Amino acid sequence: MSDIMHETETTGDNNVSNVSIYEGLCLFDSEIKTKIIICNVLECTPEEFDYLLFSGYRKFAFRFFRYICDCDLCSSIRILVNEYSPSDTHRRLLKKNKDLTVMTIPIRYRKTHYYLYKKHHLSRGFKVLDEALFIQEFYFSPIEALITEIYDNGILIGLGFLDVGAVCLSSVYFVYDPSYCKRSLGMFSIVKEIELAASMKKTLYCLGLYCKGRQFLSYKDKFSPYESLDYNTGIWKRNET
Repeated sequence: MSDIMHETETTGDNNVSNVSIYEGLCLFDSEIKTKIIICNVLECTPEEFDYLLFSGYRKFAFRFFRYICDCDLCSSIRILVNEYSPSDTHRRLLKKNKDLTVMTIPIRYRKTHYYLYKKHHLSRGFKVLDEALFIQEFYFSPIEALITEIYDNGILIGLGFLDVGAVCLSSVYFVYDPSYCKRSLGMFSIVKEIELAASMKKTLYCLGLYCKGRQFLSYKDKFSPYESLDYNTGIWKRNET
C-alpha cells in the first residue's frame, strides 16, 4: 500500500494545527496496514503534555503523533519511578560505567551532537538527517526540554533528548558512539534518567513506543515495574519483569 496522508478537521485550538491521518505499512509487520494521527502543537503546558503522553502520543519538535491501528502489536510504555529499584543487571551496569561522566543540561545545539548522531546512524544503517533538519527535529519544542550527555575523559559518547512534563520525564531519543557498544550505554542512560526523574520529583519515566517480542525494543521492558498502554481501550496495564 502506498503511503497516504489525509487532512482532517482542525481542532479550533489556535495552538493545534495541521491535523492529519497517515496511512502506510506497519513498522513491525509489513503485511499489516497502519494509521497514525499527526498534529502540530505550538504551545502546551506541562499538564497538557502529560495528558498527551497518557493518551499515547509521542513527539518530535512540534509534531505529535499517535497510532490508531486496529491491531494490538504496539503500545506505549512508562516506568513507575517511585517503585523502581535497580536490578542486579542494572547495578552491574552502573558499576561498569562508574568512570563515565553523565550531565543533564538545558537543550542547546553543539556540533559534537550532530557528529555523534551521524556516527551512530551510519553504523546501524539508519537514515541520516542533514544538520539543519537534525536541529529542527531535536532542538525545537513547545515544552521544556533537556539533554543527557555521557562523556568518557571529555569525549562525548552518548546523547539523550528529554521532554519535561508535570509528572512525566519523557525520553525522546538516544544515540551513542558505536565503539562503546559493550558499555550498553542505552540501558545505562535509562537507569541514569530514571534517577534524574526521581530527583526532579517526577513519578513517570516515559520510554515511548513498545512492541513486545521485537528485539530492537526489548530493552524497554527490563525496568520494573512498568505500565503499557492498550491503544484500543486507552487503559494502562501494570507489568512486572
